[in-house]
Amino acid sequence: KRKRKPASSGVVVKGGDGLLVRLAHCCNPVVGDDIVGFITRGRGVSVHRADCPNANDLMRDKGRLIEVHWEDSAESAASFQVEVYIEALDRLNLLRDIINTISDTGVNVISSNTVSHSDGIVEMRYLFQVSQLSNIEKILESLRQIEGVFEARRMLPGNTPHAGRGGKKKH
Repeated sequence: KRKRKPASSGVVVKGGDGLLVRLAHCCNPVVGDDIVGFITRGRGVSVHRADCPNANDLMRDKGRLIEVHWEDSAESAASFQVEVYIEALDRLNLLRDIINTISDTGVNVISSNTVSHSDGIVEMRYLFQVSQLSNIEKILESLRQIEGVFEARRMLPGNTPHAGRGGKKKH
């Protein structure tokens, strides 16, 4: 039987040939993001977005930082998971409009979550695969154009869509 070669992360570790590299699931870095690498205990190098709150905590231990950068061919060779948050005024056919917009971009939706609140606001989260950062910005811009959408952005760990919301939103 042929052994399958593991998919490339698209990341090069300076001086670390042969090291296991994994993209952090907390911030889902994508080609084009500024990234930082951390030597983990037993799991190789973990790569985070530079603006990831978890990366800020890890940067305190300078001895575990390692220089990383995207491969030149990473954009065409890899796909990445991105979590997007959408907040909108709940209305008839909103979900259809969101799904059609996402579908038109050609991304693969991995998971979704939609919550409608009693104040008429709906919060949506989508996890999907993309190959490059520019695709994310195009998707977000398209989502922002949908009637009733207030906000569409990438999620970061520790981000609460609206801290202190408590199920109510003041307008």
